[in-house]
Amino acid sequence: MDAMERLAQANEILENYPDECDFSGGATIDDIRAAETALGLTFPESYRRFLSTLGAGSFAGAEFYGVIKGKPIGTSVPSVAWANLDLRKRPNFPNHLITTYNNGDGSLLCIDTSQMDSEKESPAILWTFDLEQPYLKEYDSFGHLFLDIVRQEILFMS
Repeated sequence: MDAMERLAQANEILENYPDECDFSGGATIDDIRAAETALGLTFPESYRRFLSTLGAGSFAGAEFYGVIKGKPIGTSVPSVAWANLDLRKRPNFPNHLITTYNNGDGSLLCIDTSQMDSEKESPAILWTFDLEQPYLKEYDSFGHLFLDIVRQEILFMS
């Protein structure tokens, strides 16, 4: 399954759990472009689709950073632009990463835009501020990341 298929599958699952969903709603293309401009990079296609359909928010407590319609930069999480601009104030956080999810243990799940492929997708990596091993590839795309976390949250609810 490719990134878009995985994203679509995650969205289908979300439809079955409306009480567990707290998303802002789809951002406009202008809002998405404003966030990209603020960060100086281009979002992968599956992440752009997530932004245009769900925007930002949470599922069963798992918070996904994104773009809120009418507030592309934001002033706190879950704004992806605000979160990443804030992280860039730290000395070793790379500008090519897009933090989309905080694991709550000091590690972050980020999209590595320096590795965008011909289908305009980038892998999602696990970032830590450990200088010896700062990051490891975790997922082939944001679509893969999103579906996996949605599935994990369903298991936790059981």
